[in-house]
Formats: sequence, C-alpha cells, structure tokens
Amino acid sequence: PAVKYYDVFDNSAGGGVSPIAGFYIDCYSKENKFGKNNGWMVSIRNRNPSAQLTPLCALIFNFTEPLQGAPHLLNFDDLNMVFKTFGSALQHLLTKAPYTDLAGLSNIEWDASQVAGNVMCNFLDNPAILKQLSKHYTSNEPISDDVLQKIHLLKTSLAGYNLCQELYLADLDIELHQSDAFWLDVVKKLWPVYQCMPLDKKDAHPCSMTEIFSGDWGAAQFSHLYSKVIAADISSEFADKSETELSTAGQRFKETFLALGGSVPTSEVFRRFRGRDPSVEALLKSLNILNKTQTTGEL
Repeated sequence: PAVKYYDVFDNSAGGGVSPIAGFYIDCYSKENKFGKNNGWMVSIRNRNPSAQLTPLCALIFNFTEPLQGAPHLLNFDDLNMVFKTFGSALQHLLTKAPYTDLAGLSNIEWDASQVAGNVMCNFLDNPAILKQLSKHYTSNEPISDDVLQKIHLLKTSLAGYNLCQELYLADLDIELHQSDAFWLDVVKKLWPVYQCMPLDKKDAHPCSMTEIFSGDWGAAQFSHLYSKVIAADISSEFADKSETELSTAGQRFKETFLALGGSVPTSEVFRRFRGRDPSVEALLKSLNILNKTQTTGEL
C-alpha cells in the first residue's frame, strides 16, 4: 500500500509494551495531490491522558514513485525535508504534556515551532551521519569525502549574503505590518541596510511575499530565522561528544523540547536544556561566518 502505519514505543524505564503514539507515512506523489515538491506533518490527534488517547499524525511527501524493482533515491534536499518533517513529528508524538491543548506543537510560540525540525536537519551537517545514510545504489560504495565537502558548501557558500537576505525579509515584514508608509518607501528605507547591491527600480518583491499577507506568517517572517538560531545552539550541544555524553544530551533533549510541548514557555525549555539563554554564535559558526574577534552575546 502507498500509505503505511507505524507504532511508536518507548523502551526507556522498562516501557515498550504498549505503543505511546503512532503515525502514517505517505511518501509518493499522486494525481491532484496537494503540495507538490513539499513535505509536511499533519496532526491527527493530540495526546489526551484523560481519555487515554495517544498522539497520532501523518507524514506526507511528494516523492516520485520508483519504477518496479528500482530503489527509491533521495537527493540532499529530499533528505533535509524528511528530517525536518520528522523532527516536527517527534515533537508531536513524544509529548508528555498533561493536557491536549498543551501537547505536542499546541500552544508553542510561532517563532519556535520549527526548532525540532531544524535540529534534525542540523544532524545532516555531520559527515559521519551523512555517510551512514548514503551509498551508491548499485555498487554500495560509500559517499566520498569530496562529495561530502561539496554538500557542506551548499550551506556555507554565500552564507553571509543569504543571512542578510533573511534578516531583511524579517525586518521588512515587521515594518510593513506596523508602518503606514507606502510599501516602496519601506523597501527603499530597509534595502541599503542589509543589501550590498542597489535596488532595481522595477523590483516589486513584496508583492510575491504571499505567506505574510495571505498565509500564516504575517509579522512572523523572523520566526524562520529565530528557529534556526535556537536549533543551531541546541545542535552544538551534540558536537564533539562521547557516546555516553551524546546519550545524555539526547535524553535531555527528549525530556525538554520533545516532551514539554506548549506546557512551558520555549525560553524556559531552552534554559532547562542548555542552562542559559540562546546565543547566535552557534548559527554563525555553522555558517562559517563567525568572527572570532567579535563578541556574541545571549539573545
């Protein structure tokens, strides 16, 4: 069948007898299927201890179905999509929040809703992990270090320019929602602050920013970048750790970001995991644009 179902078990603390959650996965594109070239998690049922209901969700993708007998191959963008979507699913499935309206992704601040997904994506920055997931589909030859280096450059190439673009769009979104000025005047005011090239007189890019006008991200464009900042700081806790230390950090991540849902403010959840407020340093380091002579404070 095109759609498969999986139970989720928790083997810690002597558990694992009964499933704690479940999810459907629908991998392949179909005629008239919504969201081409995209992937998303659909929350079907939240955790409800009073009614003895476990979390249930669906992971939906639009990958091209392979020919009969051929393996299904994912490119790096596809793999990022799978990891990010599954990160959101983990936050929904592993929640321990005592109330339905606070479980999983419910009641989480908009600017932190993508944190778990971005943390999962950041694991793909580790060459050892990517090597474990990748091999030639006929010869079983492992992916070469040269290819791994080129994949890493996808994230760091023009990273400063791309970061300035994200900052510009976030600032533009906020300014458009709080200012009475004409949109072009707002653009002309902000453009030189973030951009190194002059604004083309025919450039009307705000007209294509549909997600901030008719979508879910009005005055919240900054949330995409802020989630990356928090996720990068979380991911840095897993860097250069022994197996025991990794297990400890993973358990702490499970008990905080994956378990607490919206029952605790995200700022407090982060402090419980890292013991401090988030810093931009980890994100800048991951993009290879951290100036070591520059002091980066906590947010």
